[in-house]
Amino acid sequence: MAPKAGATIFGSTSASACPFADSPTTALSSVKTEDYLQCLHQFQRRNRIYKEEQRKLRAAARKDKKGA
Repeated sequence: MAPKAGATIFGSTSASACPFADSPTTALSSVKTEDYLQCLHQFQRRNRIYKEEQRKLRAAARKDKKGA
């Protein structure tokens, strides 16, 4: 897929990381604030889930190590 005329490397890579951007070649600064906040919220939610899973895995590993 060829970038649109005037698109920068920065704009095409950073905006494409968020599925709510208008297009992959939109510069991050032109992404609507609501879309950015929605992406941020999704990232924070995934991060909380990941951290909780890691906490559970560490607790299970400690339990196994202590019981063995």
